[in-house]
Amino acid sequence: MGKSFLPHLTDRDIVIDVETCGGDRVDPGLGRLLDFAAVEVLGRGAKIGKVYQFYCNPEYEKDDDMRQEAVQPHKLRVEFLKGHPTFKQQHKDLEEFLEGAGTVFCHGTVRGSGDAKIFDQEAVNKECRRLGLEEILAGSRINVFDTMEIARDVMPLVNPMYSRQRGGEPLNNYSLPQFVLAVTGCRMDAAKAHSAKYDAVWLAYSVIEATAILRHSSAEALKEASIARQSNLDLPTAISAMCDSFPTTVVP
Repeated sequence: MGKSFLPHLTDRDIVIDVETCGGDRVDPGLGRLLDFAAVEVLGRGAKIGKVYQFYCNPEYEKDDDMRQEAVQPHKLRVEFLKGHPTFKQQHKDLEEFLEGAGTVFCHGTVRGSGDAKIFDQEAVNKECRRLGLEEILAGSRINVFDTMEIARDVMPLVNPMYSRQRGGEPLNNYSLPQFVLAVTGCRMDAAKAHSAKYDAVWLAYSVIEATAILRHSSAEALKEASIARQSNLDLPTAISAMCDSFPTTVVP
């Protein structure tokens, strides 16, 4: 099985996750940003660094302005979000946090997009365009990589039940919980999933483990990875504790 192009982890990469209100009658398409999180991966995958998160006031008047099927997973509501700054007010801080990142990783593409746009990248850039701001995640200024490409290569390596072929057709999509389980051996808490911070931290740990597996995909390396996954049993507790702490924190 040939591997997809995999960017080398650098001294400082960033993993992001977003939650939106989905396409709706007020703002069709991806909808407006409601929750954003970014996690540093430092030292070429040696450790997790700062976790940066913020909520956005979408400037809606009522919950009915958002598509309810889209907001049901994260359960964010207008009354809560009104108490937070708008994306425009937080744009500069986000731009500064992302500055200098080797690669920005995020998981999954926009459904139905013929040119396979990366969902989180497009959601952020769409907000920038809507507000007349420079696109923070424009491909011309920063390298953005879809971790779905990593999942497609690593998951069959760690467990033969995952295959790139199903019924003769390519298997193109793995959910974030599937990816996390395959490479860390841990299950995400369904009650906490769809929090941008919670999802981004899990994705960051998964990127570290998955890239290590792909770089050293010998039988011995896979055996070591299996042993490592067994030692991750306390990881869900550690991640939950970190996500319950102050939004911007440093993980030891």
